[in-house]
Amino acid sequence: MEGPLARSITQLKQLVVLNVARNSFKDSITEHFLNITHLRVLDLSSNSFIFNVSATWMPRFQLDSLSLQFCGLGAQFPQWIQTQKELSFIDISRTDISGEVPDWFWNFSAKVYHIDLSGNNFSGEIPEFTERVCLAKLDLSDNNFHGPLPHFSPKMMTLILARNSFNGTIAPVCESLVMNNSLSLLDLSSNFLSGQLSDCWRYGKNLQGLNLGHNDLSGEIPHSIGDLTNLFFLQLQNNSFSKNLPSSLKNITGLKILDVSENSLSGNIPFWLGENLHALEILILSRNNYDGIIPREICQLKYLCILDLSSNALSGVIPRCLDNLHTMSGEEEAPSFTNGPYANYRIHGMLVRNGYFKEFIFSWPRIAIDLAKNHLSGEIPVEITRLTALRGLNLSSNNFRGAIPGDIHNLQLLESLDLSRNQLSCSFPPRMGHLMFLEVANFSFNDLTGEIPVGGQFATFESTSYVGNANLCGFPVSRFCSDHLHEDMVHCSNNNQEVQAIEHEENNNWLDEFSFYISMGIGFNTGFWLFWVTLMLKESWRYAYMRFLENMGNKIYVFAAIRLKNIQAAKRLTNFPN
Repeated sequence: MEGPLARSITQLKQLVVLNVARNSFKDSITEHFLNITHLRVLDLSSNSFIFNVSATWMPRFQLDSLSLQFCGLGAQFPQWIQTQKELSFIDISRTDISGEVPDWFWNFSAKVYHIDLSGNNFSGEIPEFTERVCLAKLDLSDNNFHGPLPHFSPKMMTLILARNSFNGTIAPVCESLVMNNSLSLLDLSSNFLSGQLSDCWRYGKNLQGLNLGHNDLSGEIPHSIGDLTNLFFLQLQNNSFSKNLPSSLKNITGLKILDVSENSLSGNIPFWLGENLHALEILILSRNNYDGIIPREICQLKYLCILDLSSNALSGVIPRCLDNLHTMSGEEEAPSFTNGPYANYRIHGMLVRNGYFKEFIFSWPRIAIDLAKNHLSGEIPVEITRLTALRGLNLSSNNFRGAIPGDIHNLQLLESLDLSRNQLSCSFPPRMGHLMFLEVANFSFNDLTGEIPVGGQFATFESTSYVGNANLCGFPVSRFCSDHLHEDMVHCSNNNQEVQAIEHEENNNWLDEFSFYISMGIGFNTGFWLFWVTLMLKESWRYAYMRFLENMGNKIYVFAAIRLKNIQAAKRLTNFPN
């Protein structure tokens, strides 16, 4: 629904619940409009309402629940909320309020169990919440709060303080965990927290989500993190953690998201990630100091939809068992984080897109592999072309050699492909132009030869996508393709096989078509002469055939004559005067 709210709503004196959330209403909300005495629930969220009330307004109702997300409440904190002593649910997120939260707000109603002030411009410090025994959810994310972290109440279930300016250590969290057995979601990401993580996590066994990413935490990841056996996601990215992942993490068998990128973790990638964490859907270990090979056990993660091992020191070859990743091969449905325990919680991450790191939210099935900036070698395995659900593939800045796999056209959903800065040779596979959804492609600084694919998305790529390949020709590079193209392809065994297969298929098609027409001609001629020779040699058959033609002609003549006579009679009746 859209437009202004009907003014007749103000006549509903006994109205208790007014809920018009998630529509397209656009209206100014005045004191007169909200003068409904018995109102208990007011939900105007996700519309375009602008509040136009005085600072001294005292409404006549007493609300239990107030939801004004995305409404315009003005720059100042709405003082009229102070009069609502019965409130238990408050959501005034993303309402353009700025400045400090008044002291009275933190204590005005002892019944409040849900407070959401996220997405505003609030500043200042926040108080302790140990005395707020009813408070179960507190979301202050995306503001400018600062100071040390608060202690929270024993019944707190969700605490989201992400993307603020909190500083100091997370000691208050550990101290609160000792007294709290209810906390299920803790997000302290994107602040200025520092120091080492205390080994206190055995007290948080009900935690399902833990995000401490984008801080300045250091030291080893504590062993007690593995006691969080109910954890759904663990995000520790962009800190200064060192050494390797604690082996106790293998106890979190239901873990779906593990992001420890942008740290100083080192050693080999643990094999138990694949052996024990079978529920993993997102594994991001990028921008660390991992070395050694990619363990084959990774192939046991059949639900994996994002694998990012980029910017490490990994060597060896890509495991040929990657086609066991069932979600990537399209055998399993890709997960959607719009459902489940955190449907309204934004799980942030980073992926490389078009050469830059882009933040994205895990709320849609982004299926990708990023192995860029390592020391991987050998040929790109053909098994990777069986991952038909892939949207992004980045193998750049490695030491891959040989041809681009001839079956890469099977990746029909591919949107981003980066094979730059390797040692790839040979020509492009003949059917590579069939990648119709490819938006970003980079083949630069290899030793590719022959003609650049024509048609499809390849017509939209700039010459920078091919720079550093002196033997490429065709649009958009300046080199014209000539007869030397087939000579350039002589040394490309993989792609020659592909070309030969296509030519063989075309030859077979031509042979089948030629055989069809030959058979038709022979059959027609044989039937024609056999029929007439029989009539010439068999007199009785010849007379019978002539009688058949004569009778057929007579029947056609009689039918036509009768039909014509009926039509003429019908016309005379039509023209007969009344």
